[in-house]
Amino acid sequence: MKLGKLKLLLRLPFIVIFTFIIIFNAVIFSFTITGGPSDDTMVSISPESQLVGPGQSFTVEVYCDPSQPIRGYELEISFDSSLIKAVSVSEGDIFSEFNTFFNSGTIYNSAGKIVDMYGLILGPGNVSEPGTFVEISFTSKSKTGTSDLTLENVGVTNETQYISISQNDGSVQVDASSPEISDVIALPASQESSGFVNISATVTDNIEVESVHLNIYYPDDSFENLSITASKIGNTYFCNRTYNMAGEYSYYIWAKDGADNDVTSSTNTFFIGDTTPPEISNVLFSSSEPLDTDSDFGWVNITCDVTDNMEVDAVYLFISSQGGSYNSLLFTSGSGDSYYYNSSTLFSQPGNYSYYILAYDVANNMDVTSTFDFSMPPNWDINKDGVANVFDLVLVSNLLNEIGNTGWIREDVDNNGEIEVLDLSIVSLYYGESWWD
Repeated sequence: MKLGKLKLLLRLPFIVIFTFIIIFNAVIFSFTITGGPSDDTMVSISPESQLVGPGQSFTVEVYCDPSQPIRGYELEISFDSSLIKAVSVSEGDIFSEFNTFFNSGTIYNSAGKIVDMYGLILGPGNVSEPGTFVEISFTSKSKTGTSDLTLENVGVTNETQYISISQNDGSVQVDASSPEISDVIALPASQESSGFVNISATVTDNIEVESVHLNIYYPDDSFENLSITASKIGNTYFCNRTYNMAGEYSYYIWAKDGADNDVTSSTNTFFIGDTTPPEISNVLFSSSEPLDTDSDFGWVNITCDVTDNMEVDAVYLFISSQGGSYNSLLFTSGSGDSYYYNSSTLFSQPGNYSYYILAYDVANNMDVTSTFDFSMPPNWDINKDGVANVFDLVLVSNLLNEIGNTGWIREDVDNNGEIEVLDLSIVSLYYGESWWD
């Protein structure tokens, strides 16, 4: 083998490797100049997603972030025509520094498409800064759902060719459903002045509750609107606070979701004032000694204490004799919290009596006692056992001819200060008779 051929064979591996390096660098250089996947011009829907209510106008922009200088674009967009409709297309701001040739395209709402949108710079010039190609106005319909906003047939050019792009589509969610309010309640429904009342309600939404407010009308017709959005446990929103003004309050709950759908609850009421009844205690019964139905000598006194957190208005004594209907009598106010009723004539008729006490405060709250019983035996029943018999005569005869003050002892039946045969005669007139029913 000749020496020249040998040298060529020895150099061949080096030639191959060198050639590969040159080709590889050329590819990399070309890829960098023309733009590869990592350097695509980005075309996207902005905002990428949004929430709207029924019948609401909103806008969508087609945004471009160039990876290299550009001077023209074309695009189409599709949408769900059952949820939204396109209204207009206007030119964006990406070529705002130049004279442009712009076509707003054609809207086909029945098909849910906008086609033939394009724009370009007239004359020399290009743009490397991001901006918007177009701004599209839509109006939502009264149906709940999500419409995709899909970019189609997008093309972006520099001075000589279409360039590589990537795209991000978007969506719009139409929420035609209002929030729901339930379980509206104020606890307690009646409360003392400066006491806490907790007003709560359950508020839900198919997507998300955005705002909840408590609206209160005061007894003087003043109004307060309170946000309770942050005061919640689960789906229950609440306001726990005190109220000082006495009277009836009315309130309702208002709620709104992120699509501006709102709802108002029915109006409810609660009451602030004195709800604590008075308290009756220390009921005592006392009478003359001896017990006597003669109004000149006998008397009965019923006393009690009545207290209230605000003020006692009136205290009444209800009395029934022999199981009959009750008669009401007004107590007299004594010292401090005491009340009394004293009479020497009301109980002059023999018999069994029942009574109870009823008290009202200035807010018309009331308290009532249980029923108490007492008896008023006639003077001729000396031992008060309910019947005139020989033992009553014996008790009188035991003290016959004794003298004392008038009304001093039951054996002095006629209360003249002397126990005599006349007293025996009075007992004898009722011998065998019972007064106890």
